[in-house]
Amino acid sequence: MNESQKPDPSRQTSSGQADPAPSTHTEGDYMVGDKVGGDKFEGDKITFNINYPAPNQPAADPETQESVRVYEHGRYNLASQFVGRKKELQELDDWQADASRPMFVIVALGGTGKSALTWHWLETVKARAEQPFKLIIWHGFYETGQVDTFLTDVLQFLGEKPQELGSKRVQLNRLLERLAAVPALIVLDGAERLLRAYSGMNAAYQGDEEQQVQRALECVDPVAGELLLGLSQLTNGSKTLMTTRLMPQELLGRGNRLPSRIGRRDLTGLDPDDAVRFFSEWGIQTTPAEVKVVCEPLEYHPFCMALLAGTAAHDFVAPNDLRRGQLRPHPRPAGPAAAYLAARLRASG
Repeated sequence: MNESQKPDPSRQTSSGQADPAPSTHTEGDYMVGDKVGGDKFEGDKITFNINYPAPNQPAADPETQESVRVYEHGRYNLASQFVGRKKELQELDDWQADASRPMFVIVALGGTGKSALTWHWLETVKARAEQPFKLIIWHGFYETGQVDTFLTDVLQFLGEKPQELGSKRVQLNRLLERLAAVPALIVLDGAERLLRAYSGMNAAYQGDEEQQVQRALECVDPVAGELLLGLSQLTNGSKTLMTTRLMPQELLGRGNRLPSRIGRRDLTGLDPDDAVRFFSEWGIQTTPAEVKVVCEPLEYHPFCMALLAGTAAHDFVAPNDLRRGQLRPHPRPAGPAAAYLAARLRASG
């Protein structure tokens, strides 16, 4: 891997490796595996169809193809190489096959790779020949953090006229009706932005301490809470996968416990074996023993590992030396940086 091919640690994936420069798409066809569908671009939203051959029919016959409609808002630019997370990916596959759990929530600190894991799994779902869903929706809340955008954009995609429906609650009811009529896979990325704890302009820079005040875990907009609750109660084969730093209070039942219809995975660091493969993707040849020495204190946190890999890969004195990157002295952080690191330590301890 030469210098121009090395990833940028500022764009990290769920496996810990940094994401390369965002891909650029032009008007035309969008490839998903070997499936082709026409794209429609509107701002940062992409909509397209994926055509799958009907069972026992030749793939080339357009009259027998079944179309899956795909809507993406705030799509994630994932690196082509994805390392690890086999247990988590299998858990998502098992959840998809479990009709009794219409919702699954991935909860983790920032930088752990919730979005990348979810996006990678979604891409594998879209590429499968046997497709149980007729509609696939990906919506990221990192940009707006408002339920209004989700409601109006998805309703418009489905051919509705949100302005004519009236209030947000009426729009919500209509959307839930549409989602209950066709099996859909809905992915809500960064749902903590709907909560009071992360609703401010500085939400991306806040620490990850889970506030004990129940109100902080509630949705700012009551309609957002009703949306999450409604999605968790769909029984037509529709599935909702959500990533968040904190579990929304609206989904908790008596005693602040999740109902059995909602699955949960608390995402942690990479497995040690996957960490060795991760550094190999950076072109850093190392040993399991070396990786353990430098990554165990980091709890194999993907973003921290990406920073370490970037430092080692671009070191002019001792390139690709993980131990040098770990042992190099750094000034003690002060100000906001110190407060952020202290919050992370308290949250992990």
